[in-house]
Amino acid sequence: MGEVMPMSIPLEDTPKEISEVTRRAIIDHFGVANISWAGRLQDDEFLSRLYDLTKRPSFDHRYKDAAGDIYQHCVRNNDWDSGWVFYDRRFNLLHAPDAEFLQFLCETLHPIVRPSDDEVTDLLAVYNGSGCQAPDPASSCSIRPSGRAAHSHCTWTIM
Repeated sequence: MGEVMPMSIPLEDTPKEISEVTRRAIIDHFGVANISWAGRLQDDEFLSRLYDLTKRPSFDHRYKDAAGDIYQHCVRNNDWDSGWVFYDRRFNLLHAPDAEFLQFLCETLHPIVRPSDDEVTDLLAVYNGSGCQAPDPASSCSIRPSGRAAHSHCTWTIM
């Protein structure tokens, strides 16, 4: 009898419930409100929390990987548009699977990234108002010694 192989679906072919309109509304908010998606971190620091930047290619021939490329253009030169990550094909957030897009949004709320509870509340309102519904923030928060709310996990439903 032959071996049964699991079927794998390429991520770009997985069904998406978060529309491009919703994604663009969230992405546009960062630019219009002049809010850094990386919070208090540099772009490369934020992205390395989600991705292994040494395994992603560089678009600049001088660097061997995305880590060097991003550091050069976002930290040293600061010559990329603030919303570059949403349209960069290495991350493909505009068209990424829902889980990946939602993980990115969750990371924007992490207390290491965004220590201000007011900023977290404001971003949650934007995310919720766009069609990505997060649960009551109190249900996904814990208190850390500094007294600030810390998102221990982030659970999202798609409306």
